Amino acid sequence: LGLDRSVVAILMVLSLLWLSSYIVLRALHVYFQTPYNDLQLWENALVQLSLTLLWVSLAFITMSMAARKKIRSLWILGGSILLIVTLKLVLLDLSHVGTLTRVISFLGAGFVMLIIAYIAPMPETEHGLAHDLKE
Repeated sequence: LGLDRSVVAILMVLSLLWLSSYIVLRALHVYFQTPYNDLQLWENALVQLSLTLLWVSLAFITMSMAARKKIRSLWILGGSILLIVTLKLVLLDLSHVGTLTRVISFLGAGFVMLIIAYIAPMPETEHGLAHDLKE
């Protein structure tokens, strides 16, 4: 079909992000009776903790896979997921810092981001620094 593998990878990761978020929200609603209303959903600390840890875990998986297979666009997509998690932490979770789940959310996301920085560095482009040094 002529589709680039990075476009397919981006669509797969975004679909996985949406589907896994839906599954987690639905499971939290069924097993922990969390609200499933749009407005009340964003107020629940357990929902926010679960979404943060889920999204940062998906970013870790995406970025480590991209670093291993040297797919730069997939790594950037994982970095974009981390950017969304960081914005969520600052804009939503920071307003409710007093609860234990918010603290766990910040520490968990920060710990996974440190692991990502160590394990999954950004892949070089085809004409990166190593190519320039050879010439």
